[in-house]
Amino acid sequence: MAHFFGSIFLIIVFIALLPILTQANIPFIKFNNTGNAPMTQADIKLITKTCSTTTDPGYCRSILNRLLQRKDVEKDLYGFLFLTCEFSWKTVQTTRLKLYDLMREAGENPIARMVVELCKNKYEEAENSFRAAVGLAKNRYSKDAMVNVMDGQNKVNDCDRVQNTTLLFISHREIVKLVDISIAASKLIPQK
Repeated sequence: MAHFFGSIFLIIVFIALLPILTQANIPFIKFNNTGNAPMTQADIKLITKTCSTTTDPGYCRSILNRLLQRKDVEKDLYGFLFLTCEFSWKTVQTTRLKLYDLMREAGENPIARMVVELCKNKYEEAENSFRAAVGLAKNRYSKDAMVNVMDGQNKVNDCDRVQNTTLLFISHREIVKLVDISIAASKLIPQK
C-alpha cells in the first residue's frame, strides 16, 4: 500500500515539474585556461593510468588535460584530486544558484516548490562538502578529502532520487563523473 502511494507521489511530482523541466538550462562551468603549461610524457602516462579505472576514460582524459593547463596546480595525483574537487564544487555551486530561478518558476505549485526546496538544500549541503574537500585536497589530505567528496555526491544523489526527472540531469551526470575521477586518483595515492 505504501509503495502505491509512493508511486502516486512521484507521478504527481513529475506532472508538477513538467512545465519547469522544459525550461531547465543548467550551464557547465568552464575555466579560462591561459597557462598552457606543456604536458610531459610522464603527465600523459599518469593521466592514462588514472583514467583507465574510471567509467568514462575519454571524459576523464579530456577533463584532466583541460584542467591541467593551469600553472597553479601540480601535475600529480594530488593535483588531479584537487582539480576534480574544485570542479565538482563549482558545478554544484552553479547548479544551486540555478535552483533559485527554478523556485521562482515553480510559482505557487506546492509540490514543485517542495521538491525544488529540497534539492536546493541538498545542493547547499553538497557545496559545503565539496568546498571542504577542496581545502583538504589542496593540503594533501586525500583520505579526508574523499570523505567529503563522497558526502557531497550522496547529497546530490538524494536530490536526484527525489526529483527523478531530467531537471538536474546534466549537473548530476557531471558530478558523478568528476567524483569517479577523484576516486580513481585517490586510490593511486599512497596512504600514509
